Amino acid sequence: MKTNVRTYAVPLPGFALAGRALMALLLAGVHWTDVQQYFDSSSPPRLILAISALLVPVSAYFYVLVRRFWGVVLAKRSRRAQESAALITATAALVPSMQIFGTPVLLVLHVVVLGLLMELLYGLSVRLGRVRARWWRTLYLSGVIPLAGVLLLGGYGAVNIRRPVLTEYTVTTEKPLPPGGYTIALITDLHYGNALTAEDLAADVRTVAEARPDLVLLGGDIVDERTGRQDMREAFALLSQIPAGDGTYYVYGNHDKALYTSEPAFTPGELAEAIEGAGISILEDRSAVLPSGLTLTGRQDRSDPVRTGVPRADAASLMEGLDPQAYHILLDHQPREFEANAAAGYDLMLSGHTHSGQIWPMGLLVEALDRGTILYGHEVRGGMDVIVSSGLVGWGYPIRTEGHSEAVIVHVVNRRGETDRV
Repeated sequence: MKTNVRTYAVPLPGFALAGRALMALLLAGVHWTDVQQYFDSSSPPRLILAISALLVPVSAYFYVLVRRFWGVVLAKRSRRAQESAALITATAALVPSMQIFGTPVLLVLHVVVLGLLMELLYGLSVRLGRVRARWWRTLYLSGVIPLAGVLLLGGYGAVNIRRPVLTEYTVTTEKPLPPGGYTIALITDLHYGNALTAEDLAADVRTVAEARPDLVLLGGDIVDERTGRQDMREAFALLSQIPAGDGTYYVYGNHDKALYTSEPAFTPGELAEAIEGAGISILEDRSAVLPSGLTLTGRQDRSDPVRTGVPRADAASLMEGLDPQAYHILLDHQPREFEANAAAGYDLMLSGHTHSGQIWPMGLLVEALDRGTILYGHEVRGGMDVIVSSGLVGWGYPIRTEGHSEAVIVHVVNRRGETDRV
């Protein structure tokens, strides 16, 4: 007797739906675990919400690209095999990208952007009827171009961020200076622990020391919310080794106090103790008369009033009691308020913060949308020289695809003609 046995296989649409739902639940759980560290911190809730919302379409389109890729590679296999390969691959790539300030999410975002550009290019070619070759469709479906583009871009960025240069500027003044002029070293935005080892920093310290600066200025974001306690102490211990007759001074950036996470590795008090213990003077809305006769004013970071409730002093009030004939240096992490600072009588303003964009196209967006800042370089505003450094490293991602990493040397000389840049 013949027996009929019916097997009940899960139809592909149902299998695909179940697999994608499980993947979405896993990604949501990983993301929720990550964002909890930003609750009860100073991280802007709107920024966290916006990034979280952006991850939904980014992840969905990334899966589309992966599914197409396996559709090409496993063209002779079943649709279920293709779907299974896509689910495994996409999940493996997207789980780490649910950490919103991690490198994987940056790479996934770039894959998506390049993928959308490829969509546009392919769509135009089809509409115009110019390209009908099979290889062009295969290339489009495989996603090779977005992947190759990200590998090249990421590789360049990983190398670029680790190759700082020494950028030198010369500014002039009619005010009295020490014989031979005055040399300032400016170091900002280490974000120590991101793409910078102790050996790297020690080498950078030796390079800056060779310039024989009269004054060393640390312009903020030397450490951040990802820096460990021991690394924090190590960073300031190394930076304090640059000899300078007028000493080393420091202003806080928006990241130094590690207020963007609810689980910091150190407290603001421990940070101040490490800085001062290394022989570095902190200026936070305070001014100092240097042994050379020049004056230095360090600002409280402009984001602190919102986070701590401590108001930021007026720039002009910090000039009270200082000799108007002296050369006045202003150190402020964020390059802002140029007109007010120039009107108050400052001669030179030094800043960082912008990283010269760091990740393309951030620099273009800042220049287009934020006219109140300077992205990078040397400008003269209201008779005051402004120098904005791109920083020795950068924040968050060990990648720099825009600008370069740098330490800055500023030569202040008596005026003999027009301002030069070395």
